[in-house]
Amino acid sequence: MKNAKIGIGIVSLLTGFAMICVCGFLLWRNEKESQAAADAALCDLPKLKEKIEAEKGNPDNALYQRYLLGDAYVPPDADTAADEFVIPMDGYSYIGYLTFPTLGLELPVIDGWDTERLRRAPCRYYGSAETQDLVIAAHNYRSSFGQLDGLQIGDEIRFTDAAGIVHRYLVGELEIVEPTAVEYMIRSDWALSLYTCTYDGQHRVTVRCAEQEQPAAVSETA
Repeated sequence: MKNAKIGIGIVSLLTGFAMICVCGFLLWRNEKESQAAADAALCDLPKLKEKIEAEKGNPDNALYQRYLLGDAYVPPDADTAADEFVIPMDGYSYIGYLTFPTLGLELPVIDGWDTERLRRAPCRYYGSAETQDLVIAAHNYRSSFGQLDGLQIGDEIRFTDAAGIVHRYLVGELEIVEPTAVEYMIRSDWALSLYTCTYDGQHRVTVRCAEQEQPAAVSETA
């Protein structure tokens, strides 16, 4: 009996040590990927802003035309329309960038999402700023959406799109969502939703935002 208890104790210690090692490795990997994403943002943001600045107010830009013409806008050929709403750069397509004034943080946003893109920057998961149902996902890196829990109700968030149009939002709600609640995430009444995993990966930290009314028909440009 005594030997059995000793054996159980040794197994428990080894199991605990293994869990500590796994947690340490995951934290190390997350920090390493966080730094890589921060370096990518530092490199990509100035180039992205420069390209967006060149498109700002361009009457030939399809996205700008959609805001300017409203219901009178006639979309271009469907096969080419998607390319006109993004900024291609270094093998990725960007839809714009996010600005968090209260966090002192700016992040580029990539169109579409997969493992590779999410490791580089936040990604458009669903919707658009134009249709007021934009959902953006990102990893919980310290340099990225790991800071979402620092936001408070009423904080401003800005999204500058590929045409240089600035969309201004106010944080309206912070909630924890189940990872399987996809429809709940995308079929909301909020104009902007930002989400990331909790550190245990079991839930999603979600920030819901309402768009501020703009004084003009076309949103303020950057």
